[in-house]
Amino acid sequence: MLSRIIKGWPNTYTFTKALAEKMLLQLGDKLPIVIVRPSIVTASWREPILGWVDNLNGPTGLLAGAGKGVLRTLLCHKDLIADLVPVDICINLLISAAWYTAINRPKGIDIYHCTSGTTNPIYWKDIERLGHEFILENPFSDILWYPGGSFKSNRVFNYLCVAAFQIAPAYIIDGLAKITGRQPRLIRIHKRLQKAVSCLEFFTTHEWNFKNTNVQRLFTELDPNDQKTFYFDVSQLEWRSYIESYIWGTRQFVLKDHPSTVPNAKLRLRRMYYLHRTSQMVFIVLAIRYILLGNKSIRRFWYSALCFLIKCINNATSSLRLL
Repeated sequence: MLSRIIKGWPNTYTFTKALAEKMLLQLGDKLPIVIVRPSIVTASWREPILGWVDNLNGPTGLLAGAGKGVLRTLLCHKDLIADLVPVDICINLLISAAWYTAINRPKGIDIYHCTSGTTNPIYWKDIERLGHEFILENPFSDILWYPGGSFKSNRVFNYLCVAAFQIAPAYIIDGLAKITGRQPRLIRIHKRLQKAVSCLEFFTTHEWNFKNTNVQRLFTELDPNDQKTFYFDVSQLEWRSYIESYIWGTRQFVLKDHPSTVPNAKLRLRRMYYLHRTSQMVFIVLAIRYILLGNKSIRRFWYSALCFLIKCINNATSSLRLL
């Protein structure tokens, strides 16, 4: 039913915003109305504190899932712009736009695009790289596996990776949990994660060019003190330090990991690294064994090659003794 209601829209969030705008355009012609359209809203830049976030929506869920080691793949076109905008920038622009509209009463309805793509772009490949770097520097507590994985641009390949590296391990580990009398939880976590990721995929595989000339003009209308108090100039944002604080905020405010847990988290990360590498080696050995020894002809070939190698070594040893 939901898919029929929001037909043509990626999720209920964008659908309900479009409905609200349509209602305002139809019924609000005599009211002082302004519309602010934020792109992908993320953790705070400065206020109330650096990196503050209180939900798993959007990229926050992506960072949390990757940091816990359960998200191994995501359908994403890396070279596209990730139009992120911190929540405090959105709020400050909203306040400033409301003030300007109330004071000046412009004709018609002004629209402000609260975006970063045209002014200070960051790309999904940057988020992948920086996210992996800072997640390893400040790992989350009680990770379920070593954080890793990557973005995939091919939908079929991404689906195969989801099945191999997320769904299959979830069922195996939950099956072992049931056998040992523990509470299974990975399948439930995976389903919640996939629901969140499916909402994000529309935005990781498309790119838009939002004009924000209205935003730039509005910033010049503020006096210098108000520009500092109600800052929304996204060109001043330094993405590397912001992503670092975003991951730290996800760790502290969403996952409730106290800063004092970092040393133990790093210890667990090291253990998970060795377990991860060991499992990779076991998989490679089994794959080679199956490929090379599964066929009788290939098996005979390797047996003959081994016998020839041993014969050569014996001949070389005999020659050295004669010398």
